[in-house]
Amino acid sequence: MIESLLKQPFVYGVHAEVSQFFNGLNSIGQLGDRILQNKQLFDLTLGNQHPSLTKSSFMTLYKINRSEEGSNQSSKEDSTIYCFEIFLQDLERVILKRLSLEHLLVFITGADCLPPLGFSKNITVDFYNFDENSRLRPYASTCLEDLKIL
Repeated sequence: MIESLLKQPFVYGVHAEVSQFFNGLNSIGQLGDRILQNKQLFDLTLGNQHPSLTKSSFMTLYKINRSEEGSNQSSKEDSTIYCFEIFLQDLERVILKRLSLEHLLVFITGADCLPPLGFSKNITVDFYNFDENSRLRPYASTCLEDLKIL
């Protein structure tokens, strides 16, 4: 009974819509039945695969908003960028247990993999105003695809 109650919103609640969708696909040379019979082939050909992120591929996803070159802020930002890139390298090598580049992508964008057509804009990396007495944590806005670091 509990299993039936749990399946209600996720399986039975959308069953009519899914059936209608596959009936429409079947009107095109029985495509719906062929998809159901060959799910692995369907996943392979229609891109239901998510390539693993690497440090270099992740670095192409963001743009850093930097302070004016030569300023005090700029030199502090340089050390932060260096630490951030070391962090990305550690995530790629799986040195940090239970964390990966995909987890960082979820933190920043809400997406666990790259969309097939990519993001509409680059992730923006901004810096907090530096204050020696405060300890700020990284902040991300998934709507704006924005990351703030210290």
